[in-house]
Amino acid sequence: MQNPKVSDCNALIVGGEYCLEKNYGQPDPITSSASSSSSKISSTTAPTQPSSSSSSIVPSTVTPTPIKPAETPAPAPTQEGVAANCNRWDVIKSGDNCGIYTTKYPGLTLTDLVKFNPAIGAQCTNLWVEYALCTSVQGWKPATTVTTSTRPTSTSIAGAVPAPGPTQAGAAANCNRWDIVKSGNTCETFTKKYSGVTLSNLVSWNPAIGIQCTSLWLDYYICTGVVGFTVPATTTTKPAPTSSVPSPVQPGINANCKRFHKVVSGDGCYDLATKYRITLNNFYSWNPSVKNDCSGKPPNHILWLPLY
Repeated sequence: MQNPKVSDCNALIVGGEYCLEKNYGQPDPITSSASSSSSKISSTTAPTQPSSSSSSIVPSTVTPTPIKPAETPAPAPTQEGVAANCNRWDVIKSGDNCGIYTTKYPGLTLTDLVKFNPAIGAQCTNLWVEYALCTSVQGWKPATTVTTSTRPTSTSIAGAVPAPGPTQAGAAANCNRWDIVKSGNTCETFTKKYSGVTLSNLVSWNPAIGIQCTSLWLDYYICTGVVGFTVPATTTTKPAPTSSVPSPVQPGINANCKRFHKVVSGDGCYDLATKYRITLNNFYSWNPSVKNDCSGKPPNHILWLPLY
């Protein structure tokens, strides 16, 4: 018997230690005949009596298996193919675009959103209002590295102004004027607002809008002016002044004439001077062809009768 003091299992003491195997399962060693039976040392040590008896339970040493966190259920219907391990959702509102969420969650990119929600399309053109959009999945970490580019930034160009909000890809780095795209806007909205800016200018400064300006993104900023751009001068042809001098006139008539009279049969120099309240001397000097005796006054010609 390996635990001689235990006559039955009712005598087990909580906290005590008991032998379960002797000599690791090997036979007892043969002792020398010279050895006294009293010199044998027991392979077990009697258990120490606990200070007090109790019904305490010995803690388990088994390591619990970690439980995988449950996915967060969507708060609204979702589009087809949304990530099954999504753990963050946003409900799409009218007027929303992917820029709303990439701005809201730093490190979240358009590529991430399309990966989590493939049904929205590669350019995020198929968001469904009042549907839930996945904005994070288990194990995903926001990008923290900044990708360097050889393309100059607005801060490195004198006179350039940083965009006050999200912009479409490829917007001019030397942009110095921005306008936000609102519902119902077209490129014509901006060409009318900014004199001298053409559709070609807008496409050149914002290539992502397309050559026909069919891809404006709501609540994104569009470049409407760049450093060095000047409004083309408009040239207008001034119409040739129309002469106020009737025809025909007699030679030598005063060039500063302001009023004329067409001679008809019966007109006389004296009569005309009286009618227009001028002196004969003035009449003769302004119309030298009539001569000082009015003998050179032909009918149906124009005489000069200036106003004072």
